[in-house]
Amino acid sequence: MPVFDEFTDKDAALNNALTLAFIGDTVFERFVRELAVKRIPGARVRKLHKVCSAAVNAGAQAKILDSLTGSLSETELSIVKRGRNSKPKSIPKNQSIEDYLKATGFEALIGYLELSGDDARLLEILALCEPDVSAYIDAADR
Repeated sequence: MPVFDEFTDKDAALNNALTLAFIGDTVFERFVRELAVKRIPGARVRKLHKVCSAAVNAGAQAKILDSLTGSLSETELSIVKRGRNSKPKSIPKNQSIEDYLKATGFEALIGYLELSGDDARLLEILALCEPDVSAYIDAADR
């Protein structure tokens, strides 16, 4: 994205974990939405929202992060840990604190990759997420 062209890895890393998660949430949701539209062509928006919600929630993101952990570099793991150790002001009532913090770590990683301009690695991580996200979409589509 042109807005972030002037960011460096260092600039991205200087953002606090919740800011990285804020960006990562948007990037991941867009990925999930595009995948849902591809998997369920012609679906109504209400249905698309339902199936996307199955993958864009703390529980699902925590499980996705668990499946990715072995594929992450030391730098990426440190970003995840920063997100996981952040101190959010509130936690949704329907999510466990553990899942919520893991999801924040996952979103921080996605945000970091987006801001740092490492599009190749971001796409690689999203490709690794695709089977899990597709499974959540398919399960919610039934």
